[in-house]
Amino acid sequence: MFENWEEQVRNTCRITENDHILLAVSGGVDSMVMLELFARSSFKFGIAHCNFKLRGEDSFADEQLVRETAGQLGVRFHLKRFNTMAYAGKRGISMEMAARELRYAWFRKISETDGYTKIATAHHREDAEETFLLNLGRGSGIKGLQGIPPISGNIIRPMRYFSKQNLLAFASEQGIPYREDSTNNEDICQRNVVRHHILPALRQLNPNFDSNMDKSMRILHAQGAIYFNHIKEVATRLLQPEECGFSISMESVAELPFSETYLFEILHPYGFNAEQIASLLRAGPGSKGKRWISQSHCLWKHGERLILQPLEEEQANSYLIKQTPEGLKNPCPFLHFQIRTCNGIFSTDPRVATLDMNQIVFPLQVRYWQPGDRFVPLGMKGNKKLSDFFTNNKMNGAQKELTPLLCNGNGDILWIIGHRIDNRYRITRATSQMLVVNYFKP
Repeated sequence: MFENWEEQVRNTCRITENDHILLAVSGGVDSMVMLELFARSSFKFGIAHCNFKLRGEDSFADEQLVRETAGQLGVRFHLKRFNTMAYAGKRGISMEMAARELRYAWFRKISETDGYTKIATAHHREDAEETFLLNLGRGSGIKGLQGIPPISGNIIRPMRYFSKQNLLAFASEQGIPYREDSTNNEDICQRNVVRHHILPALRQLNPNFDSNMDKSMRILHAQGAIYFNHIKEVATRLLQPEECGFSISMESVAELPFSETYLFEILHPYGFNAEQIASLLRAGPGSKGKRWISQSHCLWKHGERLILQPLEEEQANSYLIKQTPEGLKNPCPFLHFQIRTCNGIFSTDPRVATLDMNQIVFPLQVRYWQPGDRFVPLGMKGNKKLSDFFTNNKMNGAQKELTPLLCNGNGDILWIIGHRIDNRYRITRATSQMLVVNYFKP
């Protein structure tokens, strides 16, 4: 079954003799089989184990198995214990997402400090099928429908084309110790529901489902390569170099079929999401100067052109609030941010903004007034010029220039800080998480 594994993996994962590989080993059968195969190979590797402390004593028993196996093999062992529950609560995300963010951030850090060139995870064939179906339900494009490829940047999946049954049979034959995670048998997350109910039903309908699904994902992977090569050619033509970035002719974009898709694919590498692209295309002539912010870049309209610039070049008089695996990164000295479960209660204090977290797009920006700025005042439906709002509130020119604004990543103004939030971002009965922002006036 695994006789030619090393040669196959060397080719599919493009491993060279200069590679030093970090194995992500949980203690489950998938990763313990992967560890055994690496131990029998000529590959250079180390072991990383994450203890998420979510299963009590079982989590520490997993850790002990991996530690002991690493010691028996004489392989370098890296361990990290996470307070996953606290991290998930702080970020307002699921345990599954929290564990994913924590482990990959740590893997990247180890790779940088200890010279690992690749990170190996033990994803197998069924993992790829589950990912395909989950992404299909989320409205994914061609990239998401490739499932889990054998290579993604410096992350490799040496077990990608083996089934769970292959791994279980090999572990049994070779006497490979492993730990069972009882939560894998419970329908406590979407992936488990797909694994226990949807995939078995599809196999019952079509006995060749697994081989056909694998074939489909390989075809989509090849088609994706052609698609993204074409996008790269179009991006080279549309992105015109400027002194501090690039400009894009909106007239040239409009001439393209499916212009929104082209624009998304061209700007997504710079951190912009589909919601921001749709907002940008909806922006009319009166939106001159409106800005959209990503983690690394700023987009703004200048006549019939889009200007794309790195934030370091463009944001001299503003603050950027980013969402990172460690939490919210807030360099703004006069604002405090906290994510809470919504209880339907909000403060009437003008120094406190309570916003619908479900509508927040990071990074947020704290900046000052610009000509043409508009927002929808709380309690109103139509938008209003900020200049009119300032005038109606008897604010002079100096006050107008010194009043900070909190802006969403899609360019909308969330809060005239210390005065009024935007009605579109208020909490409602549908709000599950809220972002509470306190203003400490300098």
